[in-house]
Amino acid sequence: MSTIRFTTEIGEDQMIRPPVGVHLSPGKVEVIIKSAPPDSPGDEPASRSLGNVLDEIEAASGLIDGPVDWASEHDHYLYGTPKRSDASGE
Repeated sequence: MSTIRFTTEIGEDQMIRPPVGVHLSPGKVEVIIKSAPPDSPGDEPASRSLGNVLDEIEAASGLIDGPVDWASEHDHYLYGTPKRSDASGE
């Protein structure tokens, strides 16, 4: 079985229409629906920003709100390095 991956919208009529340029052979297929967040540009790894990845980590961890210093301390949260504010004596 070959795999073809694309992003599209399902119409009000519940029809799944492949984007222009995607050619599918008639026949039986397996369909997996993965809903994207409304502000997501797509679900391809290359289109995911660090902010989106951090939001996913936050959601998966069950946190209601993530740390306010996600941006400045991302190495600490991603890799466990010491916080920069701790190192600078703040």
